[in-house]
Amino acid sequence: PVPRWTFVIGKYLTALGFTILGTALATSLFLVLLGLPVVQEFTAIQVSVSAGAVTTAVLIVAPVIFMAVALQMLIASFTRNVKEAQTYTQLLSLAGFMPALFLSILPIKAQTWMNFIPTIGQVFLVNKVVRGEALPAGDVLISVGVTMLVGMVALVAAIQLYDRERIVLLS
Repeated sequence: PVPRWTFVIGKYLTALGFTILGTALATSLFLVLLGLPVVQEFTAIQVSVSAGAVTTAVLIVAPVIFMAVALQMLIASFTRNVKEAQTYTQLLSLAGFMPALFLSILPIKAQTWMNFIPTIGQVFLVNKVVRGEALPAGDVLISVGVTMLVGMVALVAAIQLYDRERIVLLS
């Protein structure tokens, strides 16, 4: 028989693929729309970000996708129904998004300890990329490493929870 964890990894990879596709489409559409003169005139936002900067920013944010899908699978493994899972995943998204939003608006100077908090470290690194500043390799490694570690812990925990008999019987 095939071990149950392979099904969990399959579900994870499927969700990850769709999340990456959705993120790529949303990012591309956002950049294309903001590059249109009509939209720039209407919004008074002039965007001129190089393809290299966009690629670097996407690579910095990619571990957040890995972590978010793992956390969503972890949440889904212990909720009792779809509605409860949706509520918790929305709260998770809000919890990850709000600090990043406030930090991108408020004039707070980046500090090394912020790289240890997923999403917050990425916000400051992406801001540096957009401004054309050099990225400290240590900051990138810490931010990416911690985010990937949180994602791995969540995925392993989800695999263990999905291995319970209660979940198998309810599926």
